[in-house]
Amino acid sequence: MQNKDTDLNMKLLIQEKYKAAMAKMDGKKDSEALINEALTEITALLEHKIIFKKLSVADQYGSRQTDVYVQNKENKYEEFVFSYEFETEKIFPVRMSYVNIITSFCSNVPEVATFMKEMISEETFMIKIIRVSEAIENPFNSDDDIPF
Repeated sequence: MQNKDTDLNMKLLIQEKYKAAMAKMDGKKDSEALINEALTEITALLEHKIIFKKLSVADQYGSRQTDVYVQNKENKYEEFVFSYEFETEKIFPVRMSYVNIITSFCSNVPEVATFMKEMISEETFMIKIIRVSEAIENPFNSDDDIPF
């Protein structure tokens, strides 16, 4: 009889842990969707003069960090905007950082939303985005001789 009880307990444990893991995976998907929706809204507001590019990079420990850049569609000039990194094994907390001005460890989707609101509210954020969108030429693509 104890064997049946053990098997039942094991089955329940597996189901419980599966549901918990799936909830975290769904939280990651929801967090990324929230980020993408905000970036899409900004792009539309600026009449699609910009695109946001994501670059996944590995740190020295093998963790994957996503760096987000804003790029002028016409001249390809780009600037780094923010980064985020989901905990490799546990998903949350996700570390989010806006150019060392705001850094948060978000434990769930509502905290990711709060970070995004704080970042967008930061005065320098929208100025940077607009400045890149209005860049007439890429300041790093110049055929001029450097005067030194």
